[in-house]
Amino acid sequence: MSIAPPPDGPPASAPSRPRLSRRRLGLLAAAVAVAGAIGTAARHRPRTRHEPSAPGTLAQPTPTAPESSTQEHPAGELIIGPASVIGGMTVLRVAASRPGTDLLTHTGAFRGDSTGYTPDGIRLLSLQRGIALRPLSEQPAISDTRPDANFNTTFVAFDGIEGDGEVEVKFPGLGLIGSVPVVASSRAPFRIA
Repeated sequence: MSIAPPPDGPPASAPSRPRLSRRRLGLLAAAVAVAGAIGTAARHRPRTRHEPSAPGTLAQPTPTAPESSTQEHPAGELIIGPASVIGGMTVLRVAASRPGTDLLTHTGAFRGDSTGYTPDGIRLLSLQRGIALRPLSEQPAISDTRPDANFNTTFVAFDGIEGDGEVEVKFPGLGLIGSVPVVASSRAPFRIA
């Protein structure tokens, strides 16, 4: 009795189905998971709108450089920016509407205490410059030159960055917030006290 070698392909009567290797199946599963996550994030992500001037005044994007990036969230409104390089530090303005003040602490971006807010999980990024910065361990006293009673405003100081243009901010719980302008110190709505 002789044993015939197996045929090189599937029998002519069997339907041809592509076979997935474990690697391809894993890549396919990962792609489906990422697509689902992006779709979910797009449905639940706060919309970003820019405001050309004072906080709390929302407007559609304008051809001129916006002063900040506004995030709408069910818990309130969050305004990120502008940032400015002052005294060798990059200072970032963060304001939350009074009902949304919890956004600052519940997201993990700041810790609240009796003296105000201490930066925690917030980060300053610049993909253009190739940098990612943590807040300085010693935060300077910074005063708001355009206070708004409808917003609770705090500031974060980072190492100084070079050049102008926009930066990104990693805000825990909200993700990466882009298009945050860096303005000249003379246009910044704050100063180092």
